[in-house]
Amino acid sequence: MPPKKKGKGKGKGKGKKKGKKDDATLELEDKYKRTMDEIEALKDHLAIRKEYTRRAQSASHQVQERMSKAETMLQEHVSDQKSINADMTRQYKTMQTEMGLKIHHLEAELIRTRTHLDMTKEELKSTQEELKSYTGGM
Repeated sequence: MPPKKKGKGKGKGKGKKKGKKDDATLELEDKYKRTMDEIEALKDHLAIRKEYTRRAQSASHQVQERMSKAETMLQEHVSDQKSINADMTRQYKTMQTEMGLKIHHLEAELIRTRTHLDMTKEELKSTQEELKSYTGGM
């Protein structure tokens, strides 16, 4: 039997080991690529979530501003209503006082006018009696 050649056998063995290394390297590269793709997908997902969050915060801020403006307007409206109510109450009391005074003056004038009327009636009566006495004597 001839002796075995060590060179060729080792070459074939090295080739097989190299193939195993290539498979392992390819498998690692494939895992690395998948991991990088997952990282990119997660980054994209995170960016989308950040954008949604930013939009939601912006919308929330706008709603808070509108609520603040609405509350301010409501407070101004309530304040205006209170001012108007107080002014109308004051005007009503003033008118009521003025009407009370006017009624009092008119009642006093009515009493004076009735007194004057009574005196005038008495004068008329006495004048008529005088006239009768003058004409009755003639």
